[in-house]
Amino acid sequence: MGHVTSQRILDNPIEDVLEIGDRVIGVMIESHINPGRQDLVPGKPLVYGQSITDGCIDWPSSIGVLERLADAVQARRRARANAA
Repeated sequence: MGHVTSQRILDNPIEDVLEIGDRVIGVMIESHINPGRQDLVPGKPLVYGQSITDGCIDWPSSIGVLERLADAVQARRRARANAA
């Protein structure tokens, strides 16, 4: 499947993991304290906890994504056990 955005994982991780199956062995979630990103501008103070590179999801969203991904893995394991 290639690169999947954090927003897509937020939207439907269980469906993605079940659809893709064993090809998903890990995810990278771009996460920070605060969501989004900011530009590095000389003389302008940075917002604490916000990325200056890629846009990120915030910490509470990260927790939710990880919990939903864990549920997806459990669902995939159940589906695999029922198919056997």
